[in-house]
Amino acid sequence: MRLWPDGKQPKTAPPIIDVAPHQNGQTVWITSPTEGASIGYQIGTETDRWNLYKGPVNFPKGVELRAKAIRYGYAESEETHYDGDNS
Repeated sequence: MRLWPDGKQPKTAPPIIDVAPHQNGQTVWITSPTEGASIGYQIGTETDRWNLYKGPVNFPKGVELRAKAIRYGYAESEETHYDGDNS
């Protein structure tokens, strides 16, 4: 498409996952370096559903988390993984 820089579709940057322990597990914050991007996350196995990230999420220790981002008109980001271990 001719609207993209050099005719190439820009790609959304992978999201950044920050984790802190809490009393019953851990809390995760997910941000995107790409301004205006939406973030989806999945807790657990690859068959679990994806959720729209709206703010900090609590989840049990030892459970994997995946996140990816997309901005309208951009290609989807690569997935960012957190293995669930916050030792």
